[in-house]
Amino acid sequence: MEETLEVLKIEKKKILSKLEANNGNECYGENCSFKTAEEYQIMVGLLVNLTASIGQLEQTLEIKRRNEEQVAKMQAEAKEAK
Repeated sequence: MEETLEVLKIEKKKILSKLEANNGNECYGENCSFKTAEEYQIMVGLLVNLTASIGQLEQTLEIKRRNEEQVAKMQAEAKEAK
């Protein structure tokens, strides 16, 4: 999951840099990063989806980490109880 998260973050950076090349303006056609309005809209949609996916993966990894900590704590308590 961590590898997937890193790949998604890299892809997000690529899209952001392409959008920033237009100084944050909606720009397509000549002298812009995007050839058509459709291409621009697709990239914005991808950015939204990537951002959501990154958030979900980060949440999942945090929950996994907390669960592992809880299991370790419970195992330690069980050993002490014996």
